[in-house]
Amino acid sequence: MDGAVLSTGSAFIIGALSKSIATVATYPMVRAKIAMQAASGDARSLSLFSMMRYIVDINGASALFTGVRAQLLKTVLAAALMLAIKEKSSKSAVTLVLMLRRTARKAIRTRTHVIPLR
Repeated sequence: MDGAVLSTGSAFIIGALSKSIATVATYPMVRAKIAMQAASGDARSLSLFSMMRYIVDINGASALFTGVRAQLLKTVLAAALMLAIKEKSSKSAVTLVLMLRRTARKAIRTRTHVIPLR
């Protein structure tokens, strides 16, 4: 993909998709960590994966994803917007630098040398 340009809309979609996958993949561990912090007694001393197993045994596998919708809404929108804005600002910065170079070259070509009088 030499020279390929990513549109702002494509950057938004790619950012949303990648963050969705990452959030869904890691959310059960986040949920177990929160459960460990809120637990008391013997449950507090469980390892992360033991806590995940405990949650599944007590409440079923879907309990590992309790609250994932709210987390997806929050993080996916933020990540997608951030990537889209970054892509747009990168394009703007490159355009600005190219314009400045062109203006500087034009100014150098049209400059006449004046020898100061003493």
